[in-house]
Amino acid sequence: MKNFVFMLILLSIFAACANENNNPNSSSKNKKETTAPLNPNGDSELALLMRKMEQHWKDTKKDLEAGKEITDIPDFSNLFTATPTDDQMTMDDLHGFAVSYLQQIKALEDAEDQKAAYNNIINGCITCHDNSCSGPIPRIKKLLIRDL
Repeated sequence: MKNFVFMLILLSIFAACANENNNPNSSSKNKKETTAPLNPNGDSELALLMRKMEQHWKDTKKDLEAGKEITDIPDFSNLFTATPTDDQMTMDDLHGFAVSYLQQIKALEDAEDQKAAYNNIINGCITCHDNSCSGPIPRIKKLLIRDL
């Protein structure tokens, strides 16, 4: 009889633990919901655009290092209208950098030395971020082609 009671208690404990893992209101589920998001400032239009640009330039870097010519570059002119993460930052502050960025992209399309023109674009990104939002600079520097 003691073994039967012991086994019943043990099975109850296992059943309770299994139900807790499947319960959508369990504490482990709630812990996941309270963790900090990947980007604590949120995903503004400008932040999403910059991530898209970063991915494009990563792919472009690989192509240039493989000896391919760059002929197709997306239109990033929405840089002028994308809403920044920080409401205090205005496009007036970034307008000159955006104009320069788009000119450097045009120069890449027409350049004989596309690797150097590409690095000019990335260095322009670093300069802009040095004046506005320095957090991504280490990631941006990784985009530079080192063997020129």
